[in-house]
Amino acid sequence: MIVSNNATNQTSDYKGFVDNELWVVINDDLYNSSAVYITPYTENPDTNPDAPIAQYHIG
Repeated sequence: MIVSNNATNQTSDYKGFVDNELWVVINDDLYNSSAVYITPYTENPDTNPDAPIAQYHIG
């Protein structure tokens, strides 16, 4: 998945991404609940158990 804030400046408003990749984990057990069930990571959480969660920032 390529992350882009406006389809032209890829990842310019995001920090920590490696090669413009965004890893998305969907927790099926939490689907249809009030809990967060989609978590975006900046690295592969399967190969890096400490993969950082993607954070949006302005500026």
